[in-house]
Amino acid sequence: MKYFSSDDEGKDGYEEIKPLMSTENSSRVSSSTAHSSLFDDGEDGSYSPLSAFLIFFFPALGGLLFGYDIGATSAVLTQLTDSGTSGVSWTSTVSDSSLLQGFITSIGMFGALLGSLTCFKIADDLGRRRTLIIASIFFIIGSSIEYISGHSSFSASTGISLLLLGRIVYGYACGFAMHGAPAYIGEMAPPQIRGVLISLKEVFIVLGMLLGYSIGYAFSYRVGGWRVTYFWAVAPAIIMLYGMWNLPYSARWLALQGRVSEAKDAMRFVIPELPIAEVEALRELALQSSMRRAENRPESLAEDWRRFRAPNIFPALVAGIGLVIFQQISGQPSVLYYADSLFEDVGMDLSASILIAAWKLIATSIATVTVDKYGRKTLLMWGCSLMFVALVILTIAFMFPYTSAETCNDYTSSDSCPSSDGCSWA
Repeated sequence: MKYFSSDDEGKDGYEEIKPLMSTENSSRVSSSTAHSSLFDDGEDGSYSPLSAFLIFFFPALGGLLFGYDIGATSAVLTQLTDSGTSGVSWTSTVSDSSLLQGFITSIGMFGALLGSLTCFKIADDLGRRRTLIIASIFFIIGSSIEYISGHSSFSASTGISLLLLGRIVYGYACGFAMHGAPAYIGEMAPPQIRGVLISLKEVFIVLGMLLGYSIGYAFSYRVGGWRVTYFWAVAPAIIMLYGMWNLPYSARWLALQGRVSEAKDAMRFVIPELPIAEVEALRELALQSSMRRAENRPESLAEDWRRFRAPNIFPALVAGIGLVIFQQISGQPSVLYYADSLFEDVGMDLSASILIAAWKLIATSIATVTVDKYGRKTLLMWGCSLMFVALVILTIAFMFPYTSAETCNDYTSSDSCPSSDGCSWA
């Protein structure tokens, strides 16, 4: 059953926009006004809570699946390096190579990079909805390949190759999802709650981490349990696929395609009583797109770069890109990916990772509900300061000599236990 239907289904969906071409008597809004009406907070018609939930929940599952991979991979690494739980013949190949362990983790991010670059070129042609549908399909395929890679009959070369293939396909899906989800939510959400819904997508990412750590822990003592941990991602991916298949295209994308009638229907899915200003904004976007096509003036990288260099855009662009880059190279994501390995190395129970993710979920939720009160810059400064302190403490902690739990467990008698090496027989 579809959540959305259009009276124009089966038609081309295009609405006559020629009367808007006259500038003498036209009442059409300017380009900036059109953008403001569709995408800035302001007065608007009442919205359907159910529809608002649907246009947020299904795209946000892409964020949840991205976070799930972080938690799941952290748990999978500890199982793959344990001959008692891996269930594969190539355990020693993984456990003896830190490079391979890092490759298993990082190749997912490489896939996300490829997915993002692909979306950068084709997303405007596909639309946000199709982008998320493709992402959900790749999530299903990637998780399934990861599950299959652990079959006990596979040799090391076959099993590891399939695992890496599954990781890169799953990462490719993450690239599509992280590109399409915030755009779809932002373009379809009612202005009154648009900021909250986009922020809640971040909560879904952390919720995914918590689920990944939790499910990984639940199957950590089961032989081959890491395969099931990865395969669990198929369930939310199928839900995401079903939901996005039945949701409308984003109104802004339809308007840019000149499909004004369909764009109005898409907006009415969320805002049944569509204000006149919104209708005019949709027509304006369609007009701009139509004029560009008539002039045979497609969007180009040079034109995009010229717009990005505008004084009111460039500083924000640099700040946004810089924040993302420094967040990644700070090492904070590495702590999350290797949380289970770090805790296991110092002899702690793997459930500690679940507590870390739960605390991160609480902190993210608090930031989401207080961001309008304290401001984004204030919360950003607090977050960066606390992350700096935490990373310094971690660095100092690992500077001291210690014996890992794995090494300590190799000592089977009091005579073989070197107490001077930080390990004592008990």
